[in-house]
Amino acid sequence: MPVMVCCVRGGSSGGRRRSKYITQLIDWGTEFDRSGTKLAFTREAAHSRSRILHAHGDSTGREISRALLARAHTIPHLHLRAHAFTTELIVEAGESQAPLYR
Repeated sequence: MPVMVCCVRGGSSGGRRRSKYITQLIDWGTEFDRSGTKLAFTREAAHSRSRILHAHGDSTGREISRALLARAHTIPHLHLRAHAFTTELIVEAGESQAPLYR
């Protein structure tokens, strides 16, 4: 699962500024493929510019999931349940009080 990066062209140098979400994933430990010290953007299918990122070759989805799960484990009061999904949220005064899950 490659990641398409929406980059903003900036300045007279025509440089690229990466998405704040890509920066956040990197800050959370996602290890995208690199060429030296720079992110290795690639071109796929009908894309006209190199703006696709991979992590560990074809393991992009696995790497992003790993980093997101590691980040989730650092958030106090966030409880992860294996093999369960939320079916409903109990909300009081605009705040979630408890999820119902299976």
